[in-house]
Amino acid sequence: MDSYNNNIINYMVCVRCFTFNHAPYIVDAMNGFCMQQTNFPFVCTIIDDASTDGEQEVIHNYLQEHFDLKDDSITRNKETEDYIYCYVRHKTNHNCFFAVYYLKYNHYSIKKPKAPYIQEWCNSIKYIALCEGDDYWIIADKLQKQVDFLESHQEYGLIYTDYDEQHDIKGTYTKSMINNGKRPKILSFEEHLIHKSYIAPMSWLFRKEFKDVALNYHGPKSKDRSFIFALELFLHTKVYYYNESMCVYRVHSGSATNQVNSSARFIYSRGVYNTQMYYLKKYNLVDKYPSCCDWFYRSSYCYLITKNEKNLFPYITAFFKREGKYHFKYVLFYLMMQNKLSFLFLKMLCNIRIS
Repeated sequence: MDSYNNNIINYMVCVRCFTFNHAPYIVDAMNGFCMQQTNFPFVCTIIDDASTDGEQEVIHNYLQEHFDLKDDSITRNKETEDYIYCYVRHKTNHNCFFAVYYLKYNHYSIKKPKAPYIQEWCNSIKYIALCEGDDYWIIADKLQKQVDFLESHQEYGLIYTDYDEQHDIKGTYTKSMINNGKRPKILSFEEHLIHKSYIAPMSWLFRKEFKDVALNYHGPKSKDRSFIFALELFLHTKVYYYNESMCVYRVHSGSATNQVNSSARFIYSRGVYNTQMYYLKKYNLVDKYPSCCDWFYRSSYCYLITKNEKNLFPYITAFFKREGKYHFKYVLFYLMMQNKLSFLFLKMLCNIRIS
């Protein structure tokens, strides 16, 4: 980032938007940023991770149409071996600034972090908002309302809101997922740990001092980093829920929570399970919530058996027992674990089911 820009503008919020192959959706996200009406400047850092579907061109064309690229007092362009960078201000919404990073190669595939590119932006603001390129905001005063609340309630570190769900695969649109009971309202660490619910990261606004809070997590890796981040936030600060739907979570074939094949779903679920077990053991909550992870055993016991993960077999047996001591699956599993031959037959049955 050019330090000149940082010296003349005191941004209140940095919006972090990581995006990859979201060409059909990114305009909705950018429209949501640009519609924000605030009494403070905010900067939207958009990092495209070398998309292959034309998304970088979509972003470039959007800047050409909606941003003042000829204002030499503001506009900055830079190129490095890693990215092409463009910093601009909106033509009419003068509190809205975009800092776009067009990455030259895919960082995710080589596990290279993208956050360092926007580190300087995050250091110079008070709050951070999140919105990936396939989600979008629908309320023009979203940022203003959230900032006003955190400014007047210093004891809170995060505010999140209700949200709508747009399911592109099913062709459905569901309003107010939390208020209508589709998802629970979460207000504590234990609630979030047990329910592993989705609390809409694209609705979040949090204080910048908590941006690295997930570094406190030393458990197994998981694809659902927002789950870990939220749990650590609940541990370190008060969290406020704002009962108004301000954004849209879009479900499509590439969504993290909508894995297209059973193997990918298992890997995703295993990561969430490992996170839950890490915290349950760390805070001595296993006995308090013995059925916390039954969702995982119910959906994944076939995979665990075929992979011969014997360390989890006692948990599977306990799960079946909780389902009913004389439940068919419990009896079948218990009996077929008794010798090598019957266990091989059990593995064959499980392979057939997941194939």
